[in-house]
Amino acid sequence: MVHQRIILFGTGALFSTAVLDQLLANGLKPDALVLPGFAPSRLNGLADIPVDSGGKDNRFVSAAKQLSISLIYLPESSQTSQARAIAGVKADFILVACWPYLLVTEIVNSVEKAALNLHPSLLPDYRGADPVIAQIASREINLGVSLHLLSQKFDCGDIIGQASLKFETRFPGRDLIEIQAARVGTRLFIQAIQDFGSPDWKPRPQ
Repeated sequence: MVHQRIILFGTGALFSTAVLDQLLANGLKPDALVLPGFAPSRLNGLADIPVDSGGKDNRFVSAAKQLSISLIYLPESSQTSQARAIAGVKADFILVACWPYLLVTEIVNSVEKAALNLHPSLLPDYRGADPVIAQIASREINLGVSLHLLSQKFDCGDIIGQASLKFETRFPGRDLIEIQAARVGTRLFIQAIQDFGSPDWKPRPQ
């Protein structure tokens, strides 16, 4: 497969870190990792004391350091100003895996090919910020994952691919669902990379 430049957006929570690990396991090292919020900073005169240590053990942060991947912090209020840094990566694809707010069009349009989101449900069912918890609460048995184009409404973009999730237990827990959704969803993304520009690339409205 021809090398594709990828930017992965995620919070560092289980689903996004599992997607990162699946990409790496398949030989797809992102060219940049993007985290929401401000970079950890230091108090004046207290250089050894972090103001925000939330990213200290974040898998995105550790992967960026260990694998020499660019790490970009993206507070919602700084999207427009940071769009230039994201465009500077010259990525082919954006892949979003757990993100707290809509991305501005300058960022969505900054990639050469497509900006995509992985959502751990079979859309249009269970749109929203925490679809796994919603499905567990509803005792949903038809679990799955969707890969779709980013749009200016949450989880409403055209579908690129979907797949069901299979489990040995009837009602799996959150962690198991998210890990399996990341595994299967990453395969959908890899297939989408291969299909882009061919007759097999067939986005469909939800």
